[in-house]
Amino acid sequence: MSDAFKGLYFREWKMMRGFFIGQFVVLVVMLFIPIGSNLTDKFLELLTLAPIIVPAAIMFSLNTEVNQMELFLHNPQSIHKLIFVKFVNGLVFALSFVFVVMISFFFIDLLWPVFDLNSFATSLYLLSFTMRLMISSIPFIALLLFLWTLHQVFRKYLGTLFSLVIVIAVLVVGTQLIVQVSHFDFYQLFTKWGAIELPHYRESSGVILKRNTIYLGNIIFYGGISAILYFFSTYLIDRKMEV
Repeated sequence: MSDAFKGLYFREWKMMRGFFIGQFVVLVVMLFIPIGSNLTDKFLELLTLAPIIVPAAIMFSLNTEVNQMELFLHNPQSIHKLIFVKFVNGLVFALSFVFVVMISFFFIDLLWPVFDLNSFATSLYLLSFTMRLMISSIPFIALLLFLWTLHQVFRKYLGTLFSLVIVIAVLVVGTQLIVQVSHFDFYQLFTKWGAIELPHYRESSGVILKRNTIYLGNIIFYGGISAILYFFSTYLIDRKMEV
């Protein structure tokens, strides 16, 4: 790890310490407020927050940078390294959250058995469940970065209100386009290949492992869209965002 990366990460960590503490405040509140789901469901709901943490941390960090945009835009490091540091920091936050949740799982399971599975099977289920959600959040991260970048560019020339209108319009049109494309046969042909079976299903009596299918074609399709959005966003940040 280079000194430049260490310096960027240390700066990112200092800027995001409040967010890091806040995610565990949310964890404690959701875990101990005795409302809603049973204990098993509540733990699984907490794990579903992990993929939200990464895009939320990145957006929180980028919006913090807006307050000192000249330092962000004129940083001697490449925009790819700056964004990568934010992604790594968000991933560290999310994995820390998952680690604490899983430790809480096993501690409570020792006192009051929650699962019917052994420790290995439970760990396999929880990790596959969480990692699938984390991977599925990558297109969402790329989309948020793209919309944030558009907003920063447009608001400079059109003002905040018109910029928000354009960004919302882009989001609605893009979403509808993906929905319409998904109805065509070629979409199914392109995305429904390379099946990978993962344990996923849970019953109220405990967690049982069944086969759940994801497709390499689907990952490549949305991964390609994410890459296009990412590189277009970084191009706009480098070329079109000015202080």
